[in-house]
Amino acid sequence: MAGNYDKFTPVINREDLTTAEYTLMQGLNTLANSSVGEFIRKESGTFVNSTLSETLSLELLSDVDLTSPTVNQALIFNGTNWTNASTGAGDVIGPATNSADYIPQWNGANSKILKNGLAVPAGGLAGITALDLKSPIASPTFTGTVTIPTPFTLGAVSVLPTGTELNFVDGVTSNIQTQLDAKMTNPMTTGGDLIYGGASGTPTRLANGAAGQVLQSNGTTLAPTWVAAGAGDMILASVQTNSGIKTFLDTTMKLRNVANTFSGYFVNTNTADRIYTLQDRAGTLADNTDLALKAPLASPTFTGTVIIPTPFTLGAVSVLPTGTELNFVDGVTSAIQTQLDGKQASLGFTAENSANKDATGGYAGLTLFKINFKNALNTIVSFFTNANTVARTYTFQDRDGTIADNTDLAGKAATGAVVSTGITMSTAKMLGRATAATGAIEEIAVTGSGSAVLATSPTLASPLLGTPTSGVATNLTGLPLTTGVTGILPTANGGTGIAFFTAAGPTVARVYTFPDAAATIARTDAANTFTGIQTMTSAALTTPVLGTPTSGTLTNCTGLPAASVLAGSLGAGAFVISTSLQVATIELGAATDTTISRSAAGVIAVESVVIPSISSTNTLTNKRITKRTGTTTSHATPTINTDNVDFYSLTAQAEAITSFTTNLSGTPTEAQTLWLAITGTAARAITWGTSFEASTVALPTTTVTTARLDVGFVWNTVTSKWRCVASA
Repeated sequence: MAGNYDKFTPVINREDLTTAEYTLMQGLNTLANSSVGEFIRKESGTFVNSTLSETLSLELLSDVDLTSPTVNQALIFNGTNWTNASTGAGDVIGPATNSADYIPQWNGANSKILKNGLAVPAGGLAGITALDLKSPIASPTFTGTVTIPTPFTLGAVSVLPTGTELNFVDGVTSNIQTQLDAKMTNPMTTGGDLIYGGASGTPTRLANGAAGQVLQSNGTTLAPTWVAAGAGDMILASVQTNSGIKTFLDTTMKLRNVANTFSGYFVNTNTADRIYTLQDRAGTLADNTDLALKAPLASPTFTGTVIIPTPFTLGAVSVLPTGTELNFVDGVTSAIQTQLDGKQASLGFTAENSANKDATGGYAGLTLFKINFKNALNTIVSFFTNANTVARTYTFQDRDGTIADNTDLAGKAATGAVVSTGITMSTAKMLGRATAATGAIEEIAVTGSGSAVLATSPTLASPLLGTPTSGVATNLTGLPLTTGVTGILPTANGGTGIAFFTAAGPTVARVYTFPDAAATIARTDAANTFTGIQTMTSAALTTPVLGTPTSGTLTNCTGLPAASVLAGSLGAGAFVISTSLQVATIELGAATDTTISRSAAGVIAVESVVIPSISSTNTLTNKRITKRTGTTTSHATPTINTDNVDFYSLTAQAEAITSFTTNLSGTPTEAQTLWLAITGTAARAITWGTSFEASTVALPTTTVTTARLDVGFVWNTVTSKWRCVASA
């Protein structure tokens, strides 16, 4: 039986193979993938490739024992050899036909072999590609992150430190034991011991001294000793009173913090002896940073929210109002006392008694003496009493005044009919009004007889009116024409309506309309002079002499002599042409010396010489163009408007020029030039700013002594900067 093994790749784990087996499998991998369509066969103990033309028989294999194989039998290992036998039911599962490039695979779920399992991986025999990703046992080279168990064996030694402990070796520059051997062995045995340099500087232990002793130096090479403290010595372990002066050099007086982790030093920058006095209270010493946050006693300036105690002293006066009460001053626009003095004095009201209010908040149920008023001096109280037997409503007059009482009313007369007794009147007189001074009733003289005349619609019986100063006679009748009418009576009122006419006037009634002003009627038999505007419709004048009219319209006039109109000179505004005036030439002065004529459309000429315009293109010959200039004396940021100047000079420059850009203005155009001249009183630094740029010529950065510096620029429209093109 022949088998196609070049597509068969068994699943192999590298860990399950010996070195010899692994070498064999590498050889099989080479054979099985040498070329398409070849087979593997064993020949003389060696696996070789066989082509399809060669015969490969399983009988040639030493461990294969075939006996008349039939269709659908499988090769089964019986413990000694591979033999042919029928497969058990369900031993092999999968599709009836093999799929290309797939290999058998064991199905652990039902303990059967899958015909078509995994695809053959690229690279050949399964397992070999995976093995390529494994490291060899001998001299392996790892990449990426390598995870090693703890502890691990290095050579034949078990390495016990953890990764964290091994990291402590990082930074060590030489053999650790050698470095440790070079270090000092701790000589200390008791708390409080000290180390001092012994012979040849060897660290030596000095045992702790007795309480109250101080450390005493015994010379350069002798060991220090503990001795009893002398007068003025400082003993750290006990309280001492120092009567002498202890002098410490800079940074030699050290104070440790409570945790004994940081030290503080005193630094003395004085240039003379100073005395510092501590405040007689517990607290923390302030430094310059603390003082910078404090306000001076003289003219302090505060920020943020300032909290002032209540009461506080302002000047020599104790200010008693609280902050809430002082806030009531907010919004006051002038002196409070002045405003109070201008107000009405207290009306003397007593405090409101809320117990007197009814359910609606009013005082409908107030009983007698529940409303009282005090006088201005707050010394006397007045009350309202109510003697009414029914509800009454009292209305106050809509004016200022004093309320009248029954005493005031007792001296007044009641309304209605007045009965007077004991009044004596003179003959031909009547009672009049009361006088303003005494209140007495006047006696008024009368004339005529009958009843007194009242102002509205009186009826007078045959009165004599005399000569009234005014009156309206619209409704009067019986006016006699002969004596009652003077002047001209219109025809509507029975007159002729004729005024200022002689007997030869109109013989019949005429209607004449006269102007509403004084005027003289024109006569037909004599010359008349008219003033003002006279309107005559379609009037035909025969050979009139107009004189010098102040105005007029000659639109339809003919026969106007041009010579007469143009003769002489026309004053300003004397000759206005409302439409286009077309002339061939204009002569100024003499007849032919200055002739203005048209050269072309929009172009005029004087004596045949074209006059250039603002927008025209002309060539000027023998003409001088004077540069526009500007100057100033010494300025750090000179003001230059390039629309107004072509040349600008700075003279007597006494300071550095910090920017030519700051006060630079204008709207320059392509190829416009700018020339700057700077003369300093000494060498002066120059900063040009962002509006200037260098070319092959650098921007100068300073003047030289008092020599004049000239710098030329041309406008660069690409960068919108003044480009330096010359410097001298």
